[in-house]
Amino acid sequence: FKPLFFLCLPQKKEKVPALLDVDARIAAKEGFIETKPHGHGDVHGVLHQHGLSKRWAREGRKWLFVFQDTNPLSFRILCATLGVSAKNSYVMNSVAIPRIPGESIGGICRLLDDKGSSLT
Repeated sequence: FKPLFFLCLPQKKEKVPALLDVDARIAAKEGFIETKPHGHGDVHGVLHQHGLSKRWAREGRKWLFVFQDTNPLSFRILCATLGVSAKNSYVMNSVAIPRIPGESIGGICRLLDDKGSSLT
């Protein structure tokens, strides 16, 4: 059992256009494109691009915990999240921390279309 912890601290980056819906329409308000902070998904591309995931798998590493939050209290859930993931054989598990309404951050959401299909 070789857990691997990958710390990814958010950095100040330029904002990107905000998406309005599942059809990826750009959100606009009063004639201006709305923006949001750049997503944390970049870390996954870097892991793949540099072959880190494959290397770590060859080394026998079984778990990867990516911490992408500025809230240090989030570390309190690390062991519980890993335990739940291992017990339930999850391929991936995400935890979200409540934020102040209007705070300029990304988030995890579940989108539903008019036919009842969903996308997380």
